[in-house]
Amino acid sequence: MATRKHTVSVVTPVRNVEDRLERFLDALTWADEVVLIDQFSTDRTAEIAARYPNVTFIQSDDFVPRNYNLGQERARGEWILRLDSDEIPSPELVREIEAILSEEEIPYDGYYVPQRVYFFGKWIRYGIAYTPGAPAGCSYRKGFYRKGYARYPGRSYHDDLESRGRWGYLHHPYDHYSHASVSEWIAKMNHYTDGDLAQMPLDDPSYRPPRPWRALLDVPLTFVKLYFLRRGYRDGRHGLIVCGLNALYAFVQACKIWEALEKRRLRIADGTPAGKGERD
Repeated sequence: MATRKHTVSVVTPVRNVEDRLERFLDALTWADEVVLIDQFSTDRTAEIAARYPNVTFIQSDDFVPRNYNLGQERARGEWILRLDSDEIPSPELVREIEAILSEEEIPYDGYYVPQRVYFFGKWIRYGIAYTPGAPAGCSYRKGFYRKGYARYPGRSYHDDLESRGRWGYLHHPYDHYSHASVSEWIAKMNHYTDGDLAQMPLDDPSYRPPRPWRALLDVPLTFVKLYFLRRGYRDGRHGLIVCGLNALYAFVQACKIWEALEKRRLRIADGTPAGKGERD
């Protein structure tokens, strides 16, 4: 293997991930540093992380995209690999990254990385996992870049990285073990939509929230796009369920925004206005 000429830090937010953290960190012993930004886990996450000499452990209870930004600001590596704790780089991807880091002059400032998505134990090759031009059964995501060349705007869980510079494409994927069950999917959807809701300027008179009825109309349109146009039907029953659940996401989020605004309206009528993003 060629001598590495550049350093890399893996940046990952974590919260109560004792069930997957050991497997994740075992797959990253090759990295110069793994920066874990922990949202004050109450399980064995910190204990497991302490076993690995290349781990830097930071605690922050901020919004997850802003925790990503904090992690890469604190990272010591010249390059950043952005991963979640349920994402495992394939051996081929590791070798591809190692080859890039061994170059004197790297021609790009960042790379799109293919991901293989697993839902309910099955590799999902179509629907949500389809990106034109990506390797078969994969989607592309900005994931490997020079430090300082990408960051999250911090408005939503599903915002893409804002980047600058010249970007290329890697050829080998990481595996994203996204959801093991429908219950886990629903729990994550609640976590993500609640987190996004807390960032919304509900007290701003100029804020125009999405209407639940419009979001409901988008459900069949999104399903048709994922299931038929992106060929989600080719993943069988798994594809049907995955496309259906993802089509509901925006409707659930719009309903939560409506609920928060309705509670705020009632509190104002009672003389006790709610704060930004308050939901209870």
